[in-house]
Amino acid sequence: MRNGQQTQAEQHAEHAICRDQTTASQRQAEQLRKQTQQLVDETLQMRQAIDAMTDELQQHRDISADLEQVMQRARQELLVQQRERDVYRAAAIKSARQVKLLQQRIDDCQRSRTRRVESFDASLASVL
Repeated sequence: MRNGQQTQAEQHAEHAICRDQTTASQRQAEQLRKQTQQLVDETLQMRQAIDAMTDELQQHRDISADLEQVMQRARQELLVQQRERDVYRAAAIKSARQVKLLQQRIDDCQRSRTRRVESFDASLASVL
C-alpha cells in the first residue's frame, strides 16, 4: 500500500508539475499573443504612415507637374512676347528710316523751293 501511496504521491507531484508547466505555457502563450498583437498594431501603424507619405509624395508630384506646365506656358508666352517685341522693334526701325527719308525729301524740297524763290527774285530784280 505504501508503494501505492508513493505512486499516488508521485502522480500528484506529476500533476502539480504538469499544472505548473501548463500555467507557465499559458502565460507564455498569452505573452506571445500580446507581442503578436503589438507587432500587428505597429505594422498597421507603419502601413498607415507609409500610405500617408505615399499620398503626400503623390501630391508633391502633382504640384510639380502643375508647376512644370505653368512654367512651360510662361516660357511659351515669353517667346511670343519676344517675337512681338522683335516685330515692333523692326516696325519702329522701318518707321524711323521712313521718317528720315521723308525729312530728307522735305529738306530737299525746301532747298529747291528756296533756290527757285531766289532765282525768281533774281529774275524779277533783273527785269525791274
